[in-house]
Amino acid sequence: MNFEKDSSYLLIKINTPENINFLKEHAEIIEKNGYAWFCRFGKSNVLPEKIYSYNNYIFFKDSKRNNDKIYIAKYEKISSSPQNSLFPEYYSKISLERSLWFKIVQIQEFDYNILIDNFVTKSTNAKLENVFRSMCSSFYITCNNNLNIKAGKI
Repeated sequence: MNFEKDSSYLLIKINTPENINFLKEHAEIIEKNGYAWFCRFGKSNVLPEKIYSYNNYIFFKDSKRNNDKIYIAKYEKISSSPQNSLFPEYYSKISLERSLWFKIVQIQEFDYNILIDNFVTKSTNAKLENVFRSMCSSFYITCNNNLNIKAGKI
């Protein structure tokens, strides 16, 4: 997986329900069907047109309750609604607004320390640890080094 210096990506903070494995839920659907829909719950502060202007990768940061895990996914499409029900079943129990849907074709865990050591916020160059504590639910991050990471499918 190559990240060029100054390349930017969307990072969405998620709050996976207790006893749900975010990675496993999405990866199983991808393995079986070739893709899964990821929903950005709540009001979205990002526009699809802007997301498309960045790379086709998106980062997710789960809550402290879920060990602050970081995931990276490759997506093919962004939509206001999914075209079918190829998304985790636990979505039906979430009563928040469903603002954006990403058709993800690959997903894997990403090392928290690699993210913290090599990425900053795009708008202010702030350290990610500071923004993770904020109320901001999504933001763009920028790689501040050329990075080549050996990875699975991505």
